[in-house]
Amino acid sequence: MTPRNRERGLPGILIECEHRKDESELEKAVEHALKEIEKRRYDAHLLDKSVTKIDKYGIAFSGQKVVLKKKCRPKSFRPRHDII
Repeated sequence: MTPRNRERGLPGILIECEHRKDESELEKAVEHALKEIEKRRYDAHLLDKSVTKIDKYGIAFSGQKVVLKKKCRPKSFRPRHDII
C-alpha cells in the first residue's frame, strides 16, 4: 500500500500471508513470508515512488491461530540505485 500523502511521512506497507494446516509450522511460515517480500522485491514499487519508510508484515495462519511479524525499513535508508 502506498501512502497517499507522502509529505506526512507515513510508511508504505507490504503484507505477505501464508497458510499452514499445522499450527506448529506458523513460526517458520511467518519467517518465510518476510523472506518472500525481500526475494520478490515487493518494495521496488514503493522505492520508485520515493517511499523510503516501509513496514513489512509477515502473517501466517492456521484456522483461528495467527502469527504476525513486522520488519521496518528506517526513514534514513538510502537504496542503492546500481542494484537491478
